[in-house]
Amino acid sequence: GSQMRRTNGKEGGGGKDLQVLQNEYKHMQVNRNAFANESELVLRKQQTTLNKLRAENETLKTDVARLQTRSMTRPINSFEQSQLDK
Repeated sequence: GSQMRRTNGKEGGGGKDLQVLQNEYKHMQVNRNAFANESELVLRKQQTTLNKLRAENETLKTDVARLQTRSMTRPINSFEQSQLDK
């Protein structure tokens, strides 16, 4: 717990000691910085995942377009159909 010290010559004032408040403020800043750093790491990981998924999506779109073009000239085989059914 916090200890009350004499402030301005008066015993017990209604607030916390300045040192206690400064320590709490410092602790809050440390927590805020830790949270900000952790949040930044999470966002970077999410952005990396998003970029990978976008690239995979583009590859899949290209594959589908290629298969659709090929299917106009010949029917697709069972393997190609199974890939499309996934």
